[in-house]
Amino acid sequence: MIKHVIFDFDGTLADTFEVIKKITMNLDKSEKKEVHFDDIKNISIEEMFRKYKTPLWKLPRFVRLVKKQLKGKIETEVKPFRGLPDVLNKLNKHYSLSILSSNSKENIEKFLERNSLKNVFQFIYSDSTIFGKSTKLRKLCRKHKISKDEIIYVGDEVRDIKACKKTKITIIAVTWGYNAKEFLKKESPDYLINSPKELEKILLTNQLSKK
Repeated sequence: MIKHVIFDFDGTLADTFEVIKKITMNLDKSEKKEVHFDDIKNISIEEMFRKYKTPLWKLPRFVRLVKKQLKGKIETEVKPFRGLPDVLNKLNKHYSLSILSSNSKENIEKFLERNSLKNVFQFIYSDSTIFGKSTKLRKLCRKHKISKDEIIYVGDEVRDIKACKKTKITIIAVTWGYNAKEFLKKESPDYLINSPKELEKILLTNQLSKK
C-alpha cells in the first residue's frame, strides 16, 4: 500500500529550467563554449557532456556553481508549476510527502517557505551527487525506515525512471520538467502524466495500478 509520495525538486516541483538555463549560458560564456541547454530535453546529462566534449569530472563543480547562483534567485525567479500547490495540499491529507533532490536543502527550504509549502512536506533528503539516484533512494528508505513497496516517486527525468526501476519503486514521470515526453516514454515509466491534475487523479481516485 502506497503511503509515501517522494518528489524530485527541479523540474518536478519547481520550474527552474529557464533560470538554470540562463545561469548555464553565463557559465559557458566564461569558458568560451556555446552550449545549447535545451538539448537536455532529449538527451541525458552524460550524453550532453559528451556532445560538448566536456569531461564528466567537471560536472560536480558545474553543479556547485549552478546551485550557488540559484541561491540568489530561488525566492524571486523560481515558481511552482501551475496548479501544483493546490494538488500538493490535497495529497498531504492522504499521504506523507517528501523531497529527494541534488539541489541544496537551503534552496529548497527557501522555495517552500516562499510558496507556503513548508508544512506540506515531512522531510527533505538532499544529496549533492548527480549520479546514482537509485543509491539515494535506498539510503532515504533506510534513514527514514520506509519500505520501497510503500513509495511512489514523482520525477521529470529519464534517470528518475531508471533509478526507480533499479530499486523496484513505482514511478510517475511528469512531462512538464527537464526531459521531453517522448524521451521519457521510451523508458516505459509506470505512469506518464502531463499535468498536476493527472497526478491528483492517480493518487486520490484509487487508480494506482501498473500501466
